[in-house]
Amino acid sequence: MKGIFLFTDHADLQPHSVHVEFTERSLLDLTKKSKDKSVATDIRTIFNAPNGDEAKRQLDLFIDKYQTSMPKLTQWAEDNIPEGLSIFGLGLCEFNRKRLRTSNMIERLNQSVKQRTKVAKIFANEDSCLRLVSAVVMEISDEWQSSKAYLSLSDDEFLD
Repeated sequence: MKGIFLFTDHADLQPHSVHVEFTERSLLDLTKKSKDKSVATDIRTIFNAPNGDEAKRQLDLFIDKYQTSMPKLTQWAEDNIPEGLSIFGLGLCEFNRKRLRTSNMIERLNQSVKQRTKVAKIFANEDSCLRLVSAVVMEISDEWQSSKAYLSLSDDEFLD
């Protein structure tokens, strides 16, 4: 279960980035349709910055760029994006930072659990469901440890 514990060590910080990512999708409602792609690209630029200072600088540029044309968008950015920048405070390398700020790992885990429980359809009781889900999670944890790593776990590469 090492992979799962590693993922949850900073679980208090990860949901903020995921929240910003999910909100980014609905954020496009605040934009003019012709600007959707440029807004999404500019938001990605903020989170793909090499460090926290550059990310804050990119956020300031983003706010300046859209302040007059889309004030609701800039208000949203000022209120929400700084929360997502907490991933920069962990001192992770860029490879791991990009992976921890998304929900891909947990989405894949949830998809696997859903597929396996759908096959069983009916459970005798809550404990039987818990046993199956636990087995699936342990199996996936073993895969994460033995296959190509989603996260770089060596001390040299994990941190900047």
